[in-house]
Amino acid sequence: MSTYRVLSSSGQVFQLKERVGFDTLPDQFVNRERERGFCFNIAVIGETGVGKSSLMDSLFNVDFDEPSHMHMSMPGIEHTTRQLREGGVELNVTITSTIGYGDQINRKDSFKPLLNYIDTQYDNFLQEEMKTHRDLSSYEDTRVHVCIMLLPPTGTLLKSIDLLALKELSRRVNVVPVIAKADTITPEEMEKFKHLLQTEFENNLLDQSLFQPEGITNYPFAVIGSQHKVKFSGNTIRARQYPWGLVEVENENHSDFLSLRNLLLRTHLDELRRTTHSFFFERYRQEKLQDMGGEELSLSITQVYTNRVKEIDEEVGREKEAMVARLQAQVNKFNEDVRERTAVFKEKRTKLAALFIEEEQKLREERKKLEDEIEAFNEMKEQEELEKKKKDKKGKKKPKKSIDIAH
Repeated sequence: MSTYRVLSSSGQVFQLKERVGFDTLPDQFVNRERERGFCFNIAVIGETGVGKSSLMDSLFNVDFDEPSHMHMSMPGIEHTTRQLREGGVELNVTITSTIGYGDQINRKDSFKPLLNYIDTQYDNFLQEEMKTHRDLSSYEDTRVHVCIMLLPPTGTLLKSIDLLALKELSRRVNVVPVIAKADTITPEEMEKFKHLLQTEFENNLLDQSLFQPEGITNYPFAVIGSQHKVKFSGNTIRARQYPWGLVEVENENHSDFLSLRNLLLRTHLDELRRTTHSFFFERYRQEKLQDMGGEELSLSITQVYTNRVKEIDEEVGREKEAMVARLQAQVNKFNEDVRERTAVFKEKRTKLAALFIEEEQKLREERKKLEDEIEAFNEMKEQEELEKKKKDKKGKKKPKKSIDIAH
C-alpha cells in the first residue's frame, strides 16, 4: 500500500533568480477571456414613459431602436441584444425591459413577469450545471447581472408597488435604483428627494440589499437620458433641447449619468457579474436543492437531477389528470345545458302546438258559424224572391174592368 507525505507550506516566499515564465499567467487569463468575449445582461424596470429606452441608448451611446409602447393592459417584458466592441473587447449586451409596469388598476403583479424571467434564467443555468455532459464555457449565460429601477422624480415617498418591487428584486439580483428625468425638478428638490429615498431605504432594510459600493456619495443616482444628438461647441453630444437652453446628458453639473455609467461599465462590471454567480445564483441553487428534500442533499447531483425529473413527470401527470377531469366536467356541464335547453325547447314546442290546435279549432268554429249565417241569409233571400214572384203573378191575373162609351 502506497503512502503519501503532505508537506505543509512554510509560509516563506521564494524569489526566483531566473525567470521561468509563470508570470505570464495573468496575460494568459486575459487573452483567453478576451477570445471568449463577455456578456452583460441588464434589466430595466419602470413606468411607461419614464425613459428606459433613452437611458439605455445613452448608457452605451448606441441606438438600440427599441419600440415605444403605450399604456398596456397586461404587464410583460421584451428583450434587445446587441454585440458591441470597444478597444478590441467584445461585449454581448442583452437588455430586458418591462412593458406596462404600473399601468393597471391592480398593480401588485406588475413586476412579476421580470421576477419570473430572472428565476427562469437561474433555473436554466442550474439545469445546465446538473447535466452529465456539460460545457459551461460555451453556454450562453442569460442570467441578469444588474437591474436598474427607474423612479419618477415625484419628490415624495416611494409608491407601494415600487417599494415591493425593490424588496423582491433585491433578493434575486443586483439592483441599482435610479431617479429618472432629473431635469424636471430643481437641484434643491433633488437633494431633498435623495435624502428622503435614502431614509426610506434604511427604514425598509433596503440599504443592505441594494447594490451600493462604498465611496459613492450621490446615491441614488439622478440621471438624464436622450435619444437625440445635437451640435454644441463644435461637438456632437447627447442632450435634451429646451426653449430656454440645453441639458447635456454627460455633464456632471446636470445629472449623475457619468457616475452611473462608470459604476456599471468601468469600475464594477466584473463585480456585478461575479456577485450574480457567487451570491445570487448560489443562494437560488441552495434554495432549489433544499426544496427537493433534505435527504437528497447527500445524493449525487445526477441522482438529485433524476429524482427531480421524476417528481416533475409525476407533477405533470397529476396536472394532466386534473386537466382531463376539468375538461370532462366542462363536457358534462355542456351536455347538461344541452339537455336542459332541449327540454325547454320541447316544452315550448308542445305548448305552441297545443295553442295552434286551439286557435285552429276556434277558426273552424267561426268559419262554420259564418257559413251557417251565409246559408241562412241565402235561404231568406230565396224566400223573399219566391214571395215576390207570387205577388207579381197575382197582379197579372187580376180581370180588367169594362168601360161603356155612350154614343
